[in-house]
Parts: sequence; C-alpha cells; structure tokens
Amino acid sequence: MSARANAERLSRSWSKLASMDWSECTVVEATDSDIEALLHLRDDAARWLIARGIDQWQPGEIPYSWERGDDYFVFVLWHREELVGTVTILWDDPVIWGEQSIPAGYLHNLIVARRFGGQGLGIRLLQWAEDYVTKSGRSLARLDCGAQGHRLRDLYESVGYRWVRDQRYAWLHPDLALALYEKVLREGR
Repeated sequence: MSARANAERLSRSWSKLASMDWSECTVVEATDSDIEALLHLRDDAARWLIARGIDQWQPGEIPYSWERGDDYFVFVLWHREELVGTVTILWDDPVIWGEQSIPAGYLHNLIVARRFGGQGLGIRLLQWAEDYVTKSGRSLARLDCGAQGHRLRDLYESVGYRWVRDQRYAWLHPDLALALYEKVLREGR
C-alpha cells in the first residue's frame, strides 16, 4: 500500500474514533498536585513505546519542555475523576526547531493512558491543543516525534500535519532523529 493510500485509510479510521463522545472529559491546566500522576502517565507511555521497539522516551526521564521555567503550559485530560492524558504547549522551541520567524504553538508530550488508547482521545486532545494555539492568535502548530515512529508519523500526516524534515541533534543518540511536522490552523474549525 502506498504511503498516500495508507495516510488516507488512517485518516478515515482516526476520524471515526475522534467522533467519540467525550462529554465526560475535561482539559485543564495542570497543577502541582498533578505532577506524580503526570510522571506515572509518561513512564507508562515510555515503557509501552520501548516494548514496541520505539526509542523515544525513557522511564524516569523528565521532559525538557517541563524544565523550561514559566514559558510552557502543561494541560491534563480528565475523564470523570481520572487523569487520562496530557499535552504540553510552548510558544517557542529553539532547542528542537531553532529560532523561527513565524509565531507557532509547539505541541509536546501528547499522551493518553494506555487503557484509553484506541478510543480517539489522542486525536481529540490534539484538536483541543490546536484550538488553544488558534485562540492565542497563532495560525501554525508544530510538533515532533521519533523519525522511526512510522505509525505516529502516518497519524500526524493523516490529520493534516506536513513533514518539514528529519533532524539529528548532538544531544540525541547518534542513530536517532526527530521528524518535525507543522500544520496551518484556521479560525473557526
């Protein structure tokens, strides 16, 4: 199957999942009391990725985007009383993207608890983050993922992200690269 046909197939299946009713879900900015649950969520995601041969995160690792000071926003997705997802939004990302002239929202650490995987919550949380970026007055969202993560790359492409480049970094293992993506956002989505 061609890459284009695969992306179209994924787009149809993700669209069906994203139509799931998420009326029992709420997205709010994280507080200090969420830190332990957020680290547990990320560690679970890291172990899940590693078990599938994807070397993107390591258990116990603190995301660099959470160590930046006050210029980032961590949001949590609650399903009833349970923290089930997270996304981090930055207004610049010189470590990954370098200096950029066009203002954008940079999306990081998009995670959904594994027991909620496959229910469309990741897509809905991504759409929520894009809306947040749009409401800030920015019309561009950028994100990255491991270049070897073909399923995730297909997913991002299927929801409108355009591949910019694969990039290697001195601080990253020499055999690994990040795939950089961006998406033009429109008002009134």
